[in-house]
This record gives sequence, structure tokens and C-alpha cells, in this order.
Amino acid sequence: MWERLKNQTKDLIQITIKHFKMANVSDSSVVLAYYTLLSTLPILLVIGSMLPYFNISTSHIMSYVKPVIPTTVFNTLKPIVDSFLGQGGSGVLSIGIVVTLWSASRAIAAFQRTVNLAYGIKKPNAILNRLISFVWTLLLIVFLFLIMVVFSFGQLALEGLRNFVEIPGYITNTFANIKWPLSMLSVFVLSLLLFYFVPTAKVKWRYVWPGAIVTTTGWILLSQLFTVYLRYFARSITGYKTIGTFIVLMFWLNYLGEILLIGAVINSAVQELFTGQIEEQDLNFSRLINRTRAQTVKFRRNNRKQAPVPTKKKPIQPKQVKRTPVKKPQKRI
Repeated sequence: MWERLKNQTKDLIQITIKHFKMANVSDSSVVLAYYTLLSTLPILLVIGSMLPYFNISTSHIMSYVKPVIPTTVFNTLKPIVDSFLGQGGSGVLSIGIVVTLWSASRAIAAFQRTVNLAYGIKKPNAILNRLISFVWTLLLIVFLFLIMVVFSFGQLALEGLRNFVEIPGYITNTFANIKWPLSMLSVFVLSLLLFYFVPTAKVKWRYVWPGAIVTTTGWILLSQLFTVYLRYFARSITGYKTIGTFIVLMFWLNYLGEILLIGAVINSAVQELFTGQIEEQDLNFSRLINRTRAQTVKFRRNNRKQAPVPTKKKPIQPKQVKRTPVKKPQKRI
């Protein structure tokens, strides 16, 4: 038994290193960090436009965001985030949706390309990649908004039920103070959904849990380590106020992208260890796109061929009438 476990661990390490090199995690995390920073403000703009319709306070939401972001970065970005979340109006909402679909979908597309490389899919469909990224951008906004609604209305619902049902006071106080578990649970659920639905490979549900656990643990540890580092060792950087904060934010997003991609690499390595070669999803609309592309290429090739040269027709010659020779009358002797 121990020998088998030792061999599986050795194989898992070798497969993980192979998939890590296939995904090019170090370079891909930089691209993912850039697109994530580019899409953060538009997403906040859209979510902030929907908050006034539900009468949700931004301070209550920020209390749940604080555990997953370094403290120094949080204190600097809090006024900016409050400003974006405090803006409402349908005009801002419509403009924000257009900007978000263009910018945030590129972050999802970059993440999908890297995850596909980790699963061994080297030539994904570009059109399919962008369509899935658009859909996932919308779902991500809806998911974040639902989390905010649950966090905001959960305690309000408990306080409202106390008027009809006898609920001990320690329950409502506990719900108000469990921000850490709720924040970790939200990160864990979001990681599960991303690892399962975003790749175009045939991913099995039981093999996405290890990467989600690694991502959630790494996310929380990274935020706390960054807080300690900035408090004691990086005062010169934070002394530049906003510029220094954005420098730290880019480093944090870079390392966060590496953790997220490492989670995807672990999932692909575990699935290959237990199931063998990973296959690409056989999607109907993907097959339709490929078939349409093949027909278009065939049509262009046929048009490039030269038209056949018409053959010259032989002139019609008049039919020759055979004349029978006239027999001369024989002379009688």
C-alpha cells in the first residue's frame, strides 16, 4: 500500500511539473493580472448601479471584501470602490455593461486559454473562446451581486424574523461576525465554478476540488502575508500613496493569478493521473462552426480554379450525296 502511494505521489509530481510547463504559468499570470485590473472598475460600476434598487449599503459589503484583500491596499482603494459602488442610474448601467463585456471578458478569455493549455488543448477555437468568456463575464457579475445580496439581507432577515420567532441574540451576532468563513466559502465556490465550466476540456466534477482548495487557501494566505509584508518591510513603496498602492496591487494580482493557475494545473494533473489522456469537449455549435469554416474554405478553393477552356466546335460539312452512275445502253449488233 505504501509503495503504491509512493509511486502515485511521484507520478503526480511529474505530471504536475509537465502541465505547469505546458500552461506557461509565470507568463500567463502577468497577462491575467493586467486584464483583471482592467476589468475591475467596470465590474464595480455595473454592480454599483444595481445596488440602489435593493437598498444595499456599500460599507456592509466592504466588510466582507476586507478579509480577502491586503489591508494596505484595501484602505487605499476603499474610497475609490465606495465612489464606484455609490454611483447609480440606468445610463451608467448600460455603459458599464458594454465596457465590462469588452474588458472583463478578455480576462476570462486569457484564463481559459491558459487552463486549456494546462489540460493539453493547444488549439482552442477562438470564436468559441470569446463566446464562453462573454457568458462567463455575465455569470460572474450575477454571482458577485448575489453574494452581496445574501451578505446584506442575511442579517436583516434574521433581525426581521426575531419579531415573529424567538431567535437567540447570539445567532444574529455570530452571523455578523463570521465574515472570514463566508468570504472563504465565496472564494471556494467561485473557484469550483471557474475550474469546472471555463475549460473546453472534458472536466470531471470530482477532480476540481483539489485545485479549488489550493486556490482558496493560497488566496487567504497571500492576502495576510502581503499585509504583514507591507506593514513591516515595504513602507517605502506605500509611502507613494496611490501610485505605490497600485504597484502593490499589480504584484498581488500577479501572485493571485499564479495561485489560480496552479490550482488549474493541479486539477489537470490529478485527472490525468486517474483517467489518462484528457479529451476536448464535443460541442454541437463548435462542430457547426468547424463545418461552416470547412465549407467556406472549400468554396474559396473552387472559385480560385480556372474556368475550363471551351472546346472548338468543328464546322458542319454538308452531306455528300452519292450519285449512282448512269448505265449506258449497250449497242445491239
